[in-house]
Amino acid sequence: MKAVAGLIAVAVWATAIMLGLTGMTHYQPQAATVDISDRGTARVADCAEEGPIGGLGVGYWWTCRADVTWDGGARERVTAQPGQFTPDDRDRDVPVVQRTVLGNKGGGPGTPKVYRADFEPSAVLGVGSLLAGIGLGGLLALIIFGAALSRSKARRTGK
Repeated sequence: MKAVAGLIAVAVWATAIMLGLTGMTHYQPQAATVDISDRGTARVADCAEEGPIGGLGVGYWWTCRADVTWDGGARERVTAQPGQFTPDDRDRDVPVVQRTVLGNKGGGPGTPKVYRADFEPSAVLGVGSLLAGIGLGGLLALIIFGAALSRSKARRTGK
């Protein structure tokens, strides 16, 4: 009984952590710490649906390529950050911003990434989602495992 409860508790905790990671990737806290490096207008060219489980967590999201005209006059085709555009954004101008986010290795070179202008990345909500997933998942796991232990003890003592 304890082993089953332990496995269930670990599964609940892992699920809560995955949900927390999903929230963290949605709010993109790494982009909240850098300034906007350019502004422009995008027209979505094509989109691909991704999910249900992937590097961005649990759920479905769109990754779209768009033709961007920057305020300085330069034009380029970019792949926007996942979830920033949908196929519904085709055939209309969408204001975008570019943020130069540091590389994954910490001090690596910055990589320009494109976001909708109305998307506000948040370090507080991103990290908060992860911490909430870890904390609430751990609490639920303790409740499940504690209930199994008290039930097991009650059976042994006959109460």
